[in-house]
Amino acid sequence: MATTEQKIEVMLGFVEGRTIQRKDRDCPDGRWNTLSTEPTWDWLSYEFRVKPEARVIWVNEYESEPDVVHDSKELAEEDAAPYCIRVAVKYREVIGEE
Repeated sequence: MATTEQKIEVMLGFVEGRTIQRKDRDCPDGRWNTLSTEPTWDWLSYEFRVKPEARVIWVNEYESEPDVVHDSKELAEEDAAPYCIRVAVKYREVIGEE
């Protein structure tokens, strides 16, 4: 069961226009379904969440050092060392249960 803080976070997400999903507590497949109407907020029958959004990161790749991760292409390009093998490689997170 979600805490009051978790419920508030999901409800605020709805107010902010984010996509809300719910999962039937008694359904064996446990799949999240995207809601197209205003939720009834039946917390006893359903779990609710804000639909996760895929993150995008930009990575500078090095041969003899750890790769360096950045939040934007611009930051990756600015931070790239001269010996960087590949600059600002874009990666998008894959999220299951969409």
